[in-house]
Amino acid sequence: GAVTVKVPAQALRVVGRANAEGTTPHPTLSPEGRGKWSRGDSNPLPHRGRGQGEGTTVADEVHLIGRTTDEARDILEKHLDDAFLAGLATVRIIHGKGTGALRRAVEELLGSHPLVTSHRPGEQHEGGAGATVAVLGQS
Repeated sequence: GAVTVKVPAQALRVVGRANAEGTTPHPTLSPEGRGKWSRGDSNPLPHRGRGQGEGTTVADEVHLIGRTTDEARDILEKHLDDAFLAGLATVRIIHGKGTGALRRAVEELLGSHPLVTSHRPGEQHEGGAGATVAVLGQS
């Protein structure tokens, strides 16, 4: 089915047209300054799991404590997408215990997210009742 994802405007990038070799050059951030773009062959927003070389890494956990449920959903959706693209197998979501509202919102989102194959409460060493672990993969 269709998937809707909310992302901040600064996370978007322009994708160029295919060149003579049939590859699509991606614009890259220039080292001279933030927000300036130059043409190049590398992805300006590389997604790499831990230990996969140079570039931006995607954490295998996301902290949502202190966020509203709406903020937490937006943050978690983006993090799950980034983690999947980076090739991470699992993501630990730290929501805390509190009233349980964040935990319920997290479980509801994970239960319907197309990139989450399963989820479970965190083990004691993973944060216990204050954490949830999501297993990623296409369903």
